[in-house]
Amino acid sequence: MTQKKITDFKYISNKKYSFSKSLLSIKKNSFLHNVYYRLIEISILYKYKNRIKYGFISLIGEFTDIFILFILTHFFNFYYLFSALISYFCAIFINFNLNKKFTFKYNEKNLKEYFLCFLKYFLISIGGMIINLSLLAFLVEFFSINYLISKLIVNIIVFIFIYKGHSFVLKLN
Repeated sequence: MTQKKITDFKYISNKKYSFSKSLLSIKKNSFLHNVYYRLIEISILYKYKNRIKYGFISLIGEFTDIFILFILTHFFNFYYLFSALISYFCAIFINFNLNKKFTFKYNEKNLKEYFLCFLKYFLISIGGMIINLSLLAFLVEFFSINYLISKLIVNIIVFIFIYKGHSFVLKLN
């Protein structure tokens, strides 16, 4: 099996990219890389790849958020809003580090810069947390919807609001 250059793909070959000093200059043959290369051939997916990566990483944060919420509420008998607060903070930390590394490829130069970037990300997430907890309490208390289902609904709504803020913090630093 011969190795293809990354510029052999339809969408990328029309653009002038310099991959001469990149690890991406030679196509890798693993299954995941093949799936990735086929997906970026579709121009709409290539155009929105950061949003798609952000969405997948947000799903990881969502599962973390729901899992910790469930564990704290069900097994440790914490009040569901307190559990939601703790789980949201854990999801913020996980999402920040994953998005910083994989989605926005942001590399801080020192520890001070890392904390400054995290602080900005965290402040945007605090707005999301206020919306999150308010809507969660509203859905559970007034509509008697299960707290886990309410959390799923609320997280989808909050996701829409905080994407722009997070991308602003991580791209323009």
